[in-house]
Amino acid sequence: MKIAFVDLTHTGRYVHAIYFSMGIGYVAAYTKKAFDDADISLFKYPDDLSAHLQGNRPDIVAFSSYMWNEKLHLAFAAGIKAAHPSTAIVFGGPNFPTVPAEQSAYLTKRPEIDFFVEGEGELGFVELCRVLAREDYDVKTVKDSGIAIGNTRYLSKGTLIASQMLPRILELDEHIPSPYLTGLFDKFFDDKLTPMIQTSRGCPYSCTFCHDGVDYMNKTRRFSQDRIEQELEYIRARKTVPSLALADLNWGMFPEDIETARWLANSRRASGWPRTVQTATAKNQKKRMLAISALLGDGLSVGASVQSTDPDVLAKIKRSNISVDAIVEMANGVRIAGGRTFSEVIVCLPGDTKDKH
Repeated sequence: MKIAFVDLTHTGRYVHAIYFSMGIGYVAAYTKKAFDDADISLFKYPDDLSAHLQGNRPDIVAFSSYMWNEKLHLAFAAGIKAAHPSTAIVFGGPNFPTVPAEQSAYLTKRPEIDFFVEGEGELGFVELCRVLAREDYDVKTVKDSGIAIGNTRYLSKGTLIASQMLPRILELDEHIPSPYLTGLFDKFFDDKLTPMIQTSRGCPYSCTFCHDGVDYMNKTRRFSQDRIEQELEYIRARKTVPSLALADLNWGMFPEDIETARWLANSRRASGWPRTVQTATAKNQKKRMLAISALLGDGLSVGASVQSTDPDVLAKIKRSNISVDAIVEMANGVRIAGGRTFSEVIVCLPGDTKDKH
């Protein structure tokens, strides 16, 4: 089984998306665990993927789709389909509708996509791989059959096939190997890309503007502290850029996050790395975020994002903000600790107007 995992960045004037590709990394590591003899390659740069495709024909090309690279991915997918119609083109990631009618319209407009894996990708993608392998990677046979494949959406003779969502993986350490510790990410240490790790998955909030505000993502689970520190040690030994990114949705939500902050602070004192930590911080953990800020100082920007302060807009997006007084108090506390703060608003949310903005 030959699989190319793809999360491309535009490189015309500069490297646009500068982070390691966590999404394809986790799915690739899980797939390698399921199919030990699989030939797996990861790609970030268009030129690298082009060179690979000149001399190789993968059975499956799996694209991680975001709004900033979807058109680039579709261009590659169309080219692959034109050259090798039997190669299975699989998309996954957040840039996909949640309503079945919209999913059908999305796939109809993008015939180069054979399958779209919704939600967390590991379980659904491996199940799809098993189905494709059973049919000798004959995409047409699989699609014509209309078989239900967990988390996977596709068109069968013009009809959307959308099977049930598989349970999320909640025992993270036990089931998902580290793309760092397995060496899958070694090629990304290249003086351009910023390492990214994820210490927890899921979000307890239900903001409707957010991809992770759906019920499916409601349970939050954390990788073990030992696994997190092993990954950080691995990165520190190979680092080529001064920063680190955390893909968490609410870093600081767990008490153990202070231990991660302490590890990072000690590393910064000893080696100068990481100079900065980029992440989305927890909004309802003022005391913990002040402690983390005291450890990391100006290496961390603590967010106090409101998105909107209009009651009608907040009701429509299912968002409740901490009070402005609490935001100001936290910002002052972070500043006293030597840290930095930022806030965010989102324009054109449901119910918003120019006057409200």
